[in-house]
Amino acid sequence: MKLLLEITVALLGYALLCWLLVFLYMALQWFVRATDIAVDFDWSREGSRCHPNFEIRNRSRSRTYLLANIAYINGSDGLIWFDHQSIKGKELKPRSTHRFVEVSPVRNSTTISECLQLQVALTLQTGRTLWLEGQRPTPRFMNPLRRAALRLRRIVDRSLPS
Repeated sequence: MKLLLEITVALLGYALLCWLLVFLYMALQWFVRATDIAVDFDWSREGSRCHPNFEIRNRSRSRTYLLANIAYINGSDGLIWFDHQSIKGKELKPRSTHRFVEVSPVRNSTTISECLQLQVALTLQTGRTLWLEGQRPTPRFMNPLRRAALRLRRIVDRSLPS
């Protein structure tokens, strides 16, 4: 009876250890995926219309991403416009930084203050959406867990040699 109890306890211990390792692996994969693309942007004026300038960093070591479109959303009116042509098909190679200043001006907005009220959604061709707001690289409504992961990624990036 004592031998059977020891075998059962050992099996349960190994099973728990395996589940813990699987959970840690899944957390690491989520962390890498959640922080592999960083987007900074600001607004520029072209005549009477405004357009965003994006700086997109792909921090992944092996994954290439393709950009799909930009959605402009006003909090009170909802969706304003989809820009399908400015960045569609642009490739983000691993460990690269790209600056996009040739983005089309936003329709129906004439002042910078109107543009600062917009939420910008940058969509990848995989369907993943990156939400941006105003001039801030990290939006106010970002998931707190993702925000903490981005801070941790910045610390790790600073500590590792490039």
